[in-house]
Amino acid sequence: MPNFNLKLYNFEKEGKGVEVDEKKPLGVFQVFILYFRYFWKMTLYNAIQFVNLLPIVSVMIAMAVIMMGSEAINELISQDRFQTFNQSYPWVMICINVYYFFSENAFIQVIGTILFAAAILSVGPLSAGFFYAARNTTREEHVFTSDIFSQAWENRKQAILVGLLDVAAAFAVLIYFTTDFSYLNYGYGQVMGFLKYFALLIYVFYLVIRVYVYTIMVTFDMPLKEIFKAAILLTYSHLPRPLVIWITMAAVVLANLYLPLPSLLLVPLLDFSLVNFISGFVVYKPIDKYMIQPTLKEQNQENGN
Repeated sequence: MPNFNLKLYNFEKEGKGVEVDEKKPLGVFQVFILYFRYFWKMTLYNAIQFVNLLPIVSVMIAMAVIMMGSEAINELISQDRFQTFNQSYPWVMICINVYYFFSENAFIQVIGTILFAAAILSVGPLSAGFFYAARNTTREEHVFTSDIFSQAWENRKQAILVGLLDVAAAFAVLIYFTTDFSYLNYGYGQVMGFLKYFALLIYVFYLVIRVYVYTIMVTFDMPLKEIFKAAILLTYSHLPRPLVIWITMAAVVLANLYLPLPSLLLVPLLDFSLVNFISGFVVYKPIDKYMIQPTLKEQNQENGN
């Protein structure tokens, strides 16, 4: 194991910790007990991430609408079921309205562009901060809300690059699924159809890899290349764990689809923090077993302990 600098125990603040006689819950229930123990903090974390992602998601949805073309949009609007869709899934129209609000005139466009650029640059650092909070809560260690921003700043150089990759990957999948390939001949159309779903498959795996990347980033002082290498190895060597993350993401998406009006509260207050927390909880054990503990053992041997 390379002797990377371990940042796990470099805390400057002390929390209340866990009572010595407190019994830790067992099994899968532990993650939910920990989440709801810190529920109000989690809602705050979720609100921060929601505000940060809103400009990006609004642009993505508006981009999808534009790429569908006016003919497809007019056909959709003319259908009776559109009004039902509009009432049932308000987030689509909310994000479109946000986009068009910041496209009204040149001055507001400048503000919208600045917010969009700020969101793209901050999505990675804030993700690092959120996974730092998930990691420490998993370890039942106190986390201050300010720690999210301090960790975001501390890991900003690597996190910005990963955040840009996050956004680029999401936009790439969006482009694949909103581009009309019907004008291509049959052979090229079949190839693009295959590439579309292959890109989606790669993106689904990347969603798990990024959880490892951010968690390793806030735990070790490592080159970004080595972080990705470790994240990929841990992802593919522990496939049941990604399955838990995918099921969690699918459950959250389905909950919002089948509970459209409650989603007006679920999205800004619950969804992101729940997925991040469960994902961070799932990936921490392999990181601890294969990276943290070997590094601690090596450091203890070097110190003669």
